[in-house]
Amino acid sequence: MNEAQFLNSIDCVFPYTDFAKAMELVNSAISISENAIFGVLEEICRPPAGANVPQETLMDLIDGWIKRVDHALAKDIASIARLMIEGDHLSSEEAKNAMRKIAPFKGLYTALNIVYFACDDADGSLESFSQHVLCQWECEH
Repeated sequence: MNEAQFLNSIDCVFPYTDFAKAMELVNSAISISENAIFGVLEEICRPPAGANVPQETLMDLIDGWIKRVDHALAKDIASIARLMIEGDHLSSEEAKNAMRKIAPFKGLYTALNIVYFACDDADGSLESFSQHVLCQWECEH
């Protein structure tokens, strides 16, 4: 299974209430790509409307994710995911700082999404900053 197929297979159908199955998906993501790994974290911290997953369950899933993922950004992005689950937001400046850390890791779209959705971009500045990072990744020659 390639990255796009994997991400589509978990989109809005993540097994939130089956810890073992969720951790199997983490292990599968690890064998696919870094973006797939953070895609699992994005599904955990952004359950679909109506999923009604208890906050404690989501936090347990993040704990399991972090134990399995060996990536330089894992702890930072997992902390942001926890904030989202708690209903907190990053400031625009905090989000930009997080995106600056992600920028050197070309193609980590799902990590960038987590940060983007963790911010209440009231002034609209994060959108253009996010586009700048995307262009760095996609516009290189």
